[in-house]
Amino acid sequence: MFQRNLTIFALISALTISLGCDVNMKRPDDLSADEKWPGRLRAGIALPQTLPDGTQIGFSVDYRFRTYTPDPQARYVWEIRQGNGNIERLDVQITEKKGTLSQFLPLQPQQGPFTSRICVMEEQEGAVEGQEGQLTPLTDWTSMQ
Repeated sequence: MFQRNLTIFALISALTISLGCDVNMKRPDDLSADEKWPGRLRAGIALPQTLPDGTQIGFSVDYRFRTYTPDPQARYVWEIRQGNGNIERLDVQITEKKGTLSQFLPLQPQQGPFTSRICVMEEQEGAVEGQEGQLTPLTDWTSMQ
């Protein structure tokens, strides 16, 4: 039995080497959060502000894409999720690989904690004109402090 297992191991090793496979290649479960997503959000801020029409929260976040190049023709959506799971969806313009998004929303601090992410609206084949496409996340949910 030991000899058979050793033979199988040797064959698999030889096959891996001959195919040029990286035996140290990471599985998707082993990837860090940064490596799983084409982009990353940082410095997320949710700051209450008293404005002439009442208290609102100013949201701001820096984004950077590593493996994604923004398409000026694409529709991007900044999703801001409240503590109860409700999501505000804001159309945003993204033309550069890095930048800052900021927006005031008529929300209250007690509706937090807040998290956000950036998505791109993908057109679906055979969709009827005016029908929404599918949102594809480009970043993971990130805390807004």
